[in-house]
Amino acid sequence: MLLKEGDAGPAVAVLQQHLGALGYLKVAETGFGAVTAQALRRFQRARGLAADGVLGPRTRARLFPLIRLCREYLTGTLYPGQEAWDPLDEITAAVAAGEGGAFDALQLNGDGAGLSFGLLQWAQNPGSLGLLLQVMEEADPGKFTGILGGGDPLAARRLLARTRGPGKKLPLWLDPWPWRFWLAGRDQEFQRVQHRLARRQVAQLLTAGYEAYPARFKTEGRVALRALVMMADVGNQAGPLGLRRALKFAESREGGEAAFIRALGTYVENLISRKYGDPNYGNTVGRHEAICARCGLEPVDWPKIKMQLDPGMRRIS
Repeated sequence: MLLKEGDAGPAVAVLQQHLGALGYLKVAETGFGAVTAQALRRFQRARGLAADGVLGPRTRARLFPLIRLCREYLTGTLYPGQEAWDPLDEITAAVAAGEGGAFDALQLNGDGAGLSFGLLQWAQNPGSLGLLLQVMEEADPGKFTGILGGGDPLAARRLLARTRGPGKKLPLWLDPWPWRFWLAGRDQEFQRVQHRLARRQVAQLLTAGYEAYPARFKTEGRVALRALVMMADVGNQAGPLGLRRALKFAESREGGEAAFIRALGTYVENLISRKYGDPNYGNTVGRHEAICARCGLEPVDWPKIKMQLDPGMRRIS
C-alpha cells in the first residue's frame, strides 16, 4: 500500500491537500509528480523519516494518524453539538482499542483473514466485512460507488456481491482496494455508519452475554464493568457462539467473578493460539491483560443502560 511518483486518484488528492495544509506543498499539481514528491520528502526529513518521497506505512502513520473512537471525536466532529457519548460507547471504544481498530484502520491479510477494516476490524474471510459494506452502500449508494467502487458502478456491485458471506473472493489487500477502504475510513458519513454498526453489534453481544452470565455474579442484576468489556471483546473475536462457549468454559472454573472474567479471555486466547499461532496469541493475551488492568469490578446495570439508549439515530437494533 504505497503512493509514489506517477500515481493518481483520490488518495493522491488527499495527500496533496494534507501536505498543502501543513505548508509543504505550495504549488498545485495534477497527480503525484515531482512537486508532490519533493513536498513529501520535506515532510519526511522534518519528521526524521527516510526521505524517499514515497507514502508508505511509516510516513502515512505520521502524516495521517489513525482516527480513533473517543468522546472528543464523537462530540466535536461526528455529532457536533450533541452529547454523543454513553456507557455503550465506552465499551465499544475499549473493544476497538483492543483490536487496534480505528475508523481508518486496515489489516492487509496479515492473519489470513483477508482485509480487516475499521473500528471492530470487520474481516473479509468470516464475512463480517460484507455486512459493513452493505450498510455503507445503503447509507449512500452514490458515495459508496465513488469511493469504494472507484467511480465504477460495476466495481461497486462486484465488491458487494463478492464480500457477501465468508471467504476471500477478492484480493482486497492488494491495490487499489486498500486505498479505497482508507478513503472510506476517513469519510465522516461512513464513520457514522461504522459507529452505529459497532454499537449495535456490541449491544447484541452484551445482551446475549448478560443473559448467560452466572446468576451468582449478578448482584441485584448487575455485573462488573470488566465483564461487559471482556464479553464484548470475546464475542467480537469469536462470534456469538464463541461467546456462549467461553461463558460455559469459564463457569466450569473455580473462583470469584474476577477469575471467571479472566477465564473468558483464556478461552479465546487458547482458540486463537490453536488457529493462528504465537504472534496473534501474544496480541490477544495482551489485550485481555489490558482489559483486566484498565476496567474495574464495579457493578454496572446493563439492562438499564440498554433501556436508556437513544432510540433514534444511534439505535442498537
